[in-house]
Amino acid sequence: MVRLLALGLLGACDVSAVSIEVDGPVVVARWNAAAVDSRVEVQGANGDVLTTAWQAPSDEGHEALLLGLYPGEAYSAAAATRDGGRSVPSAFETSPLPGDFPTWSTEGTPGWDGFLVGSLLGDSSNVVVMDEHGQVLWFHEEVSDTRVIRARPRVDGRGIWYAAFRDTDETAAPELVSVSWQGDQLYREAIDNFTHDFVEQADGTLGLLLEDPRPVTGYEDDVRGNRVIQFQPGESPDEVFSTWDIWVPDVDGQVHDGNTWTHGNALDWDEETRAYTIGFRGQDALVEVGADSGEVRRQVGGPTSTYRFVSGAVESFDQHQFQWVDGGVLIFDNGVSETGSRAVEFALDDEAGTATERWSYQHDPVLWVYALGDVDRADDGSTLVTFSTSGVIDDLSADGEPRWSLTTGLGTVLGYTTRVSSLPGVVLAP
Repeated sequence: MVRLLALGLLGACDVSAVSIEVDGPVVVARWNAAAVDSRVEVQGANGDVLTTAWQAPSDEGHEALLLGLYPGEAYSAAAATRDGGRSVPSAFETSPLPGDFPTWSTEGTPGWDGFLVGSLLGDSSNVVVMDEHGQVLWFHEEVSDTRVIRARPRVDGRGIWYAAFRDTDETAAPELVSVSWQGDQLYREAIDNFTHDFVEQADGTLGLLLEDPRPVTGYEDDVRGNRVIQFQPGESPDEVFSTWDIWVPDVDGQVHDGNTWTHGNALDWDEETRAYTIGFRGQDALVEVGADSGEVRRQVGGPTSTYRFVSGAVESFDQHQFQWVDGGVLIFDNGVSETGSRAVEFALDDEAGTATERWSYQHDPVLWVYALGDVDRADDGSTLVTFSTSGVIDDLSADGEPRWSLTTGLGTVLGYTTRVSSLPGVVLAP
């Protein structure tokens, strides 16, 4: 339901009061300031909450999204000018979450500031933006019969990209989707063999992980490897890399049930080095590939690993998400039901060509995550670990001690997570 709150002008300065439009998780502020730079400042029950970016004077009026507000809360918004003017505050209330929205609880105190972009998968599939306290600030329900396991903010700030995979109709191609913060569809394309993960480069180029099935002598059905493609939306894709370039199924790894061979399930992008890293669960391997050349730069694990695992390091980690860290790599090791899942970090010695386990963490009690799972290391050394199918996120200090945890309600799964420090056009209040 759309609610409009429009208040009159404040004659004492060259800025009008703010008109607020609330439509589900979307809050839009509008005001007029024709002679001076202006912005909107929002206050809640405990004081300042956020400000929007400064906007140049305009005779056409101003508009800004108010991203980062809690649902079902009372706020006030005032238009402020760079020369010190300020309008009468406009009171408004955000919409509560829908009654059938997935539930969750939190415990402890988080040790970081920012936002988490991901998905909640239960009876419905919701793309969400949460703050560090686990409060949902924005959501978008994918109404088709799909599950969203990866969502990422658009680099242009206009909204969210996400990948939608069919739950019941396996013959239907997965879809890459983008929606604005207002919920308007910006892009939707069915992509054959799209699987698990994608990334967006700084210039808007998209990199996608696909299955790459090919006939192999001795197998009745095609054996399913993987490849990476990249493209600008609306343009034809270029192939970057295929597992068939470096491995042979009968020589370099077992072909599993359903002729699944490499089982690629995670994709990362490094803007500085222009490299993709792909996680292959079927080979217990991470492979770094140059985006422009398609050449393999290094491999961690798998049949042709650049590094030899030493000091009792477990080479089989059945992994999902991962992150390169200083001098090593951090991996979500799904493990097996008997031992449970963990986050594990390996030190990589390029000169000696060795991989040595230097840190690991398991939730208490131990959880086994049979699918998905994510890790994220911050600059201060703290770590977020997402136990996806168990519905748990743990926030660990730099010393590896749990300080905050989120747990979803029964039957709700967490997708992959992306941690960001800011939302478009919004500055958090100190």
